[in-house]
Amino acid sequence: MRNLGPEVTQQQIFDHFSTIGKIRSCKLELYPDGKSRGFAYILFEKAEEAEKAIAENGVAVLGGKKIEAFAHEKREKRVEAGTQSKFTNLYVQGLPAGTDEGKLNAMFASYGEIQSTHIPPQATNFGFVSFKEPADAASAMKEMNKSRLENGSYLLVSQHISKRDNDLAKNSSNTPIQQIMQKNFDSNLFVKNVPKNTPEQELREKFEQCGQIMSIKLRESAGGYFGPSAYHQYFILFQDVESAKAAIRRFDQS
Repeated sequence: MRNLGPEVTQQQIFDHFSTIGKIRSCKLELYPDGKSRGFAYILFEKAEEAEKAIAENGVAVLGGKKIEAFAHEKREKRVEAGTQSKFTNLYVQGLPAGTDEGKLNAMFASYGEIQSTHIPPQATNFGFVSFKEPADAASAMKEMNKSRLENGSYLLVSQHISKRDNDLAKNSSNTPIQQIMQKNFDSNLFVKNVPKNTPEQELREKFEQCGQIMSIKLRESAGGYFGPSAYHQYFILFQDVESAKAAIRRFDQS
């Protein structure tokens, strides 16, 4: 079930669909802070009861919104069918200070109908955007990921993977979250032996000769066996892989 209003509770969903048939389980998906993600899973006792619930797609109203109901496929079957890439929820990092849910909505509204936006109360620079259609979510991710904002910072936009889905894949070599991190940071370089008296701006100007830099972060070090090091270590994240490769060719061992 999806297209659920933010105020709809798990109990309300259970009560509504209990009129159709006996429910084995009902689970409303939530963000870490307890806010609804706008969709839920219902397991009926009988298949024909589930079919009756699916027949209410676009007809039944709960919380002032028409419910979308469809059969759920297990993740393993989606992978076999090649449809695991379909998603509607995005995780957005790098939001400017002061960004609220309305501003987040405006940033992505041009890509399609948004069901909800959410910024957790304690979040410093991240939020979630839920589209109605998978194609719109994919388009927004493609265009907005690593895009530069007016303040000069960059956004990182990826598919939002729930803890449940990630835990299901923990026995594999790479979990979905690990795969996304590897993809987003495939243009990240580790640079060592930078003299401590080198200003960060000088380092930026040198490496920007190879391409657009998204961020430079100093790696904190406690020092070595012989005491504090005379050198710094940095992570430099380029906007694309080719720029990172160019920097390696130009500066490695220099």
